[in-house]
Amino acid sequence: MVSKGSLSCTTGLPLFDPSIYRQLVGTLQYLTLTYPDIAYAVQSVSQFMGSPTDLHNKAVKRIRRYLKGTLGHGLPLRRSTDSSELNFSLSQPVLLNCDNLSVT
Repeated sequence: MVSKGSLSCTTGLPLFDPSIYRQLVGTLQYLTLTYPDIAYAVQSVSQFMGSPTDLHNKAVKRIRRYLKGTLGHGLPLRRSTDSSELNFSLSQPVLLNCDNLSVT
């Protein structure tokens, strides 16, 4: 997806059956776990799940074509045989800083 291109809810023709569009976008949202490079594009098309148009569907097809061409480039996720998956031990507790004051 072109970063300067923008999708709009006012352009394009409404889809006859938006449920297929919603299923495809949901699948793409799941794939962002192993393909983080598509996260921006998927976020952009997911904004129009309420009333998708043919232009939104065209953007989804472009994302799918990209994925087809980059099948071996995702993050490999494998089941771990160890109980501590990251094999990282801490010598002391992690210091967590937070700000509980709201911005006014």
